[in-house]
Amino acid sequence: MTTRQLLSILLSCLWFGHPLSWEQCVGAVIVFGALYARSFLNTKKKPPLTLENTENRASSPPKGNP
Repeated sequence: MTTRQLLSILLSCLWFGHPLSWEQCVGAVIVFGALYARSFLNTKKKPPLTLENTENRASSPPKGNP
């Protein structure tokens, strides 16, 4: 989704000839850099899904109020 938005903005600027000021370029780098960093860091935190983990999860009773 983030890549699609970035490409959409860049292609729109090229296709329709809308120039970006240096302030807009800096803002785009900050925003998309933060989005990509968040996405990259979230993928690193997830533990690998193994067959053993799925079997334990399926056989354990649901937690919560009865």
